[in-house]
Amino acid sequence: MTADGGDHPGTGNGGPRAERTGQWLTAVAITLAVGSVGVYVGRPALLLAAVVGLAYTAYPLVTADPAATLALTRTVDDPAPQQGDAVTVTATLTNTGSRTLPDVRFVDGVPPKLAVTGGTPRRAAALRPGESATVRYAVEARPGTHRFEPATATCYDRSGGVRVEAELAVDAGPGRGTETNGADGADGDDESGDVEAVAALACSVPVEGVPPLRRTARATGRTVVDASGSGVEFDRTREYRPGDPADRIDWRRYARTGALTTVEFRPDRRRSVVVCLDARPRSVRRAGDDDVDAVTAGGAAAAALATTLLNRGARVGAARLGSRFELIAPGSGRHHRERVTALLTDATDTVDGPADPSSSADGFARQVDELLERTGEDAEIVVVTPLLDELGVDAVRRAAGRGRGVATLSPDVTNDGSLGGELVAVERRNRIEALRATGVPVGDWRPGDPVWWPRGDGGVQ
Repeated sequence: MTADGGDHPGTGNGGPRAERTGQWLTAVAITLAVGSVGVYVGRPALLLAAVVGLAYTAYPLVTADPAATLALTRTVDDPAPQQGDAVTVTATLTNTGSRTLPDVRFVDGVPPKLAVTGGTPRRAAALRPGESATVRYAVEARPGTHRFEPATATCYDRSGGVRVEAELAVDAGPGRGTETNGADGADGDDESGDVEAVAALACSVPVEGVPPLRRTARATGRTVVDASGSGVEFDRTREYRPGDPADRIDWRRYARTGALTTVEFRPDRRRSVVVCLDARPRSVRRAGDDDVDAVTAGGAAAAALATTLLNRGARVGAARLGSRFELIAPGSGRHHRERVTALLTDATDTVDGPADPSSSADGFARQVDELLERTGEDAEIVVVTPLLDELGVDAVRRAAGRGRGVATLSPDVTNDGSLGGELVAVERRNRIEALRATGVPVGDWRPGDPVWWPRGDGGVQ
């Protein structure tokens, strides 16, 4: 991640900017004043002192501007922590240029929603070519995916009269990095190696089981059907028909008997689930000032649930309802998993106002209807909503009214510490009981606990 004023991959949005600090202006004014007094009173000593002072203050004008040619590497000791875990972040800044940087002041871009609980993300150092400076600090993990902001490096010249400020961003993925030794961040021998360049910290949510969306006893994963066709499990052979694919012909049997036959397999239908996140601005609510909000916590749980379903062989899609509507159709594969996770854990702030299409009941209903129309009739729906108002209940009922298998995961961000908070908690519990009375499975989940859905027999689905 270079910041030298040229076009290099991995640089932040803000390129290096050289500017005068102005710290020598006072010295220049004093020098001119002394010189003027010397001329006025005819004192050669004062005039000589002014000449010496003027030469000294001209030093910043003849020194070269600092060349901010820097590389940033960041690692964490646990890339997928649980809520409340202390995660140690190590950020290393390396001078990749050919000139010494006499004064570098570095601040790592800590994710805004994570609190630093130990160490410091700041460091000041002088870096010779090839030398590195390291900061180590600890943050407390909170549910969701938290992206690191670009780190800031400010380089001063030897006089302190010119500074160059650069932003450095780390792109996720393996990359060459350097890291210094010493727990206190002191410079040491460089140790290069293949390290994981961390651009975000994902705090996982444990998921125990999946919701029983269908009232019939259909298991998660592949469902066997009676028809024959393409698939992976052998069903039968039949007489060859013109147009049958060549790779479906039983060539061994043809070699033995001379008869052309076609192999048919038992097809499978994979369960299709769409995990839908209620990301309306009015759902961005937290139990306390230090707690995570319902949209961030719900998005982390939704992503964990989607991963669990994908691992069990289901085709999974994702939808985001709120100030913007986005839908990813059900699918599978590593790239698809990354897209689903990115949508559900997007930490982009939402703004409530007249331009918000979900601010009214009709606007939110239109988003839900579009979701149902754009997904297949067999797609089951999991609605992740804090159930702080009736719109979350309406979304679930609309899906159930279309004959969809539907379940709800509700992060509990209510607070019984006040009369108003207790009233909100009671209203939310009533909505949960109303949905359960209609046969909709509801996971009442407190962020920080594992996600699970109760079964009728009191067990976990």
